[in-house]
Amino acid sequence: MKVDFTCKRGLLKLKFFPKINERSDYTGNIKMEREACFIRMPEDWTVDSIHPDLFAMAIVLIVYPFIYDEIDIGIGVSKSFHDEFLRITGKKILPVNKTLKPRKSKKNARPALAFSGGVDSTVALTLLPEETCCVFVDRVVPKDMTNQTLYNKEFVYNACNYLSRLGKGVYTIETDFEYIRSPRGFVIEYSTSVPAILLADYNNGFDSISSGTVLESAYLEFKDFNATRLYHIDWRNLFNVIDLPRNDVTAGLSNVATLKILYKDQRYIDFVKSCMSGDRVSTCFNCWKCFRKTLILKALFGDEIQDTLIDELFLITEARTYLRRLPIRFENQFVYITAKYQGNHPLMVLLKRLTKGDRLEYEWMEKWYSPSREHISKKYCNVIESNIRKYVETMSKKEEVIVQRWESREDYRTKTYQEQHQKFIDAMITHRNVFKNHLLMQKK
Repeated sequence: MKVDFTCKRGLLKLKFFPKINERSDYTGNIKMEREACFIRMPEDWTVDSIHPDLFAMAIVLIVYPFIYDEIDIGIGVSKSFHDEFLRITGKKILPVNKTLKPRKSKKNARPALAFSGGVDSTVALTLLPEETCCVFVDRVVPKDMTNQTLYNKEFVYNACNYLSRLGKGVYTIETDFEYIRSPRGFVIEYSTSVPAILLADYNNGFDSISSGTVLESAYLEFKDFNATRLYHIDWRNLFNVIDLPRNDVTAGLSNVATLKILYKDQRYIDFVKSCMSGDRVSTCFNCWKCFRKTLILKALFGDEIQDTLIDELFLITEARTYLRRLPIRFENQFVYITAKYQGNHPLMVLLKRLTKGDRLEYEWMEKWYSPSREHISKKYCNVIESNIRKYVETMSKKEEVIVQRWESREDYRTKTYQEQHQKFIDAMITHRNVFKNHLLMQKK
């Protein structure tokens, strides 16, 4: 694959020239839909103003799954970056400038956060040093794809404006690079860091980069996460080569713990939202995130989960879709929810039995998994750890073992589990049909 680029008044345009066998990833499920994208940087930003290895890293995080054996980005990278990329991927990145020294962050550089406005991203901001700069990926639809719809961004614009008024550094970077991929989305979990990487030498620049990656993704579902979102590569090695180490401070915190911190701290509670489909102030109450986090909050604060709420939540199509899959995504969270549920709603009772919410330990999900220090930049490890301990306890060694063994749980492969799961699915279908008929009768 070859890359061509232009940059005028900060508007970076990228054009990709894939070979015939570079139109899909190795699974054949992810396609290279488009061969061009743009990233709107600050007007005085130029490609020449940043280290070539930063530029290379950004390019790789946009098109990596489609690179067959090599990619020519048009400007020479350091031998260090080339060699590490070849070592961990088996692919070459060209050309190589053998005289170019590896990139080093500036002495007065600060941490960067790939900010989304969601709970986990906001909790990362809560835990990071005060000087942290937020970089929001403002995803826009290509002009020739007017049939596409976007999530509502008002809430995150509101959040960025609020942070700016507080004196935080905030960049909002427009781009359409997620449309390179079909189905639409970021090709790598770390692709959300692309704008921050391109800004890493701008002004004082950045010395580390964070996101809202949580325990579920970093540890509990790592096999699937590694295969589908990381392509079996430890990208942290490449971030280290460009002296922009990963600083994923929430990697040792489950979604339960991040919600606990958010509500305990309260600084950013007024603007944070997980749901991307609601309006400026409210959630859509019609997506997988709304389903899970509504129930987690009820369980976390010991609130009664009314049958009427359960009836409404289980009508959410996206939630039913995820709950039908094996293994259930974020099953640990349903252990937590059902363990604290004391009601008799048939669907919740079945879900408790299925996930063993009546038998498994769950308190560990409110705590910090300390081995996640491996995801925190050494420069900030002490301050981050101190900040985490202000809000949550640290897991015991026994609780750490639960995390470490969670990945190896194979319950969902057993006949008993599958039978219970099918019973749960049948109950969801019945529930939907009953309420669908009820709504039809009301309309009449």
